[in-house]
Formats: sequence, C-alpha cells, structure tokens
Amino acid sequence: MTRTLDAYAIRLAALKAYDITGVRPRELQRYRAYGEVPAGLTEEVVKRAQQIVEEERARLLRLAGS
Repeated sequence: MTRTLDAYAIRLAALKAYDITGVRPRELQRYRAYGEVPAGLTEEVVKRAQQIVEEERARLLRLAGS
C-alpha cells in the first residue's frame, strides 16, 4: 500500500464522517493528536466520527486492492 493511497483514503473517509456527524476533518485530527473534544460536540459524536473514518478507510483500501 502506498502512503499516498492511504492518505487519500483517510481524507475521503474524514469527509464522509463530516457529512454524517458534522465533525470537521481538522477537528478529528486534533482529537486524534491531542484528545481535545471540539467545542459544541460531545466525545461520543467525535468517537463515532473516528469509527466511521476507520471503517471507511478500510473499505476504500479493500476496494483499491491494497
């Protein structure tokens, strides 16, 4: 698996999570890096967005054959 393909899959997955939960990709990145829950959101919503990203990333990489 190339690094570029993985990064692209993560970006697409983060956009899908944003559509579903309203958690912006940048906010999700800060949560992963520092554990900060964005203002106005609950930790449950942010964790759900993270779960969507992980599932969607895995699905996209499977589709790509990596």
